[in-house]
Amino acid sequence: MARLAKERGDPTLALICGTIAADEKRHEIAYERIVEKLMEVDPTETMTAIADILCNNITMPGHLMHDGRDPH
Repeated sequence: MARLAKERGDPTLALICGTIAADEKRHEIAYERIVEKLMEVDPTETMTAIADILCNNITMPGHLMHDGRDPH
């Protein structure tokens, strides 16, 4: 997104998108390291926990937002 924003002449949006992308990459690296360590300590329980999260606990943030029109 940052590249596209820059190509289309919006340096501010490019900076914002680049900053967000870099921050998300840091999160990815941290989570990867945490899961690697958990897999060393207790792989069965780690996989059980991951399965539970994936099957039962992921909600997209927008799912809980109210748009002022939709009663749900």
